[in-house]
Amino acid sequence: MTGNSSLITGDTVGQPATTVIRSGSSYTGDWFVVGNNDLGIVKSAGNINANAGLIVGGAAASGNANGYMVQTAGTINTAGLSIADSSNSFGSYVLSGGTINETSGDAMIANNSNGIMTIMPGAAFNVADGAFMSFHMGGSGGLGVMVQRGGSVSLSSNAAYDTLVNQMQIQVNSGSDVYNQLGGTVSAASYDSASATPNVSGIGGIALIWFNGWNPADDNKSVAIYNLNGGTLTTSNIHSGSIWNGSDNTYAYLNFHGGTLQAAADSTNFIYHVRGTASGAGTAAVDMPNGITAATVYKEGAVIDTNSHNITIQTALVKPDGQGVSNIAVMTAGSGSGYLNAPIIRIDTATGDTGVGATAIADMVQDLDGTYHIGGITVTNPGTGYGAAPTVTILAATRPPLQRLAFRFYASTI
Repeated sequence: MTGNSSLITGDTVGQPATTVIRSGSSYTGDWFVVGNNDLGIVKSAGNINANAGLIVGGAAASGNANGYMVQTAGTINTAGLSIADSSNSFGSYVLSGGTINETSGDAMIANNSNGIMTIMPGAAFNVADGAFMSFHMGGSGGLGVMVQRGGSVSLSSNAAYDTLVNQMQIQVNSGSDVYNQLGGTVSAASYDSASATPNVSGIGGIALIWFNGWNPADDNKSVAIYNLNGGTLTTSNIHSGSIWNGSDNTYAYLNFHGGTLQAAADSTNFIYHVRGTASGAGTAAVDMPNGITAATVYKEGAVIDTNSHNITIQTALVKPDGQGVSNIAVMTAGSGSGYLNAPIIRIDTATGDTGVGATAIADMVQDLDGTYHIGGITVTNPGTGYGAAPTVTILAATRPPLQRLAFRFYASTI
């Protein structure tokens, strides 16, 4: 299929729809939308060229639309990717094979609502020069999750950086976002060598918190977590906050669980508390109120590869403190059925408790009808300071209730 038109799956309220693009088939057009006004499902093993962009979940302004996309092979070239594009939508993208190329625009995970992307071994996600990957760029609230089990993520931007640009931005607006790197490689290696003080401008590399809230009067809580559990993360730096807009209700966590953090350039502040502008480009730099809240080394250890570069880490690497969530057991009768992809696992601290940072992902088992049930839940980070069992919520477009969740705690030690 070719032309200047758009392909929309799930465009009519009350009429969920499925599109299958088989190996050897292709689509070329403007927008490629999965779930616009109702549930849309796309399974693709062919080639897609979306000249205007690819949206998975909720392109319509009314929201309440859900999209599920599974790419098993082939190549997708798109001028922008948005998962969970509108409020009240849900978006899920599983890249189990093939390649997605962000040819222009930006890759936005959980842009306005709850969204999840899973990358499997052998798959590749490439973001073009001058673009970036971000979580919650558009709106407030919700949870964005990346689960990288393998494969490669390449953020090869060579743009002229300013205080507004980083290659990956885990949290842009109010909400909570988690990058779980369980394996594979992530490259965010570009660096502005012309800047004598990279800790002032906050350029390139990975920003855990980017904007620290669009609106200081809103002051919604913003949380960003990067779990380095496996594979290799190569970057020029990791920081928190390129611009501070007055809100101090922001929290950024870098958690080491045995994965390798590799330097891509010399740096006097490889992991750092950033300085940025007070409200936008062109204003005086000010100290951020939080920076990286904690860079925690868990029992699996931290592997830091200088890669023949000279680096200095100003942020303290600390051990976990107090109790964390070590296990979330799912009884067979409560594992549900009919899931289209893995749901999001949200962990909320009990009222009055001080625990922070626990994250988890669902391990899915395929049933005979092609749908899935939850075979187990893997804790990707136990967090710290928990004194009571948190609440676990399963987020998906449609799901059965998940019941009888059991918790076990342990004292975090290193």
